[in-house]
Amino acid sequence: MGGLINFRVVLAAKGLRCLDLAKSLDVSPSKLSLVLNGRVEPDPDFRKKCSTALGVPERWLFSTYRRVPTMG
Repeated sequence: MGGLINFRVVLAAKGLRCLDLAKSLDVSPSKLSLVLNGRVEPDPDFRKKCSTALGVPERWLFSTYRRVPTMG
């Protein structure tokens, strides 16, 4: 699986679809898909919105490191 593995893990763990997240972030589903598949580099504002919406650290969310962070 290519792209942002941690991002996909969080979506699955929270039971979210890409479409749901795109709507909540007010971005197009195609933009989110391009980011998730590593085809475009997300801008800093987009990265912050995603990490805030998903409740995980931005650096972890947009890395390829696979370990789930501890929250707390």
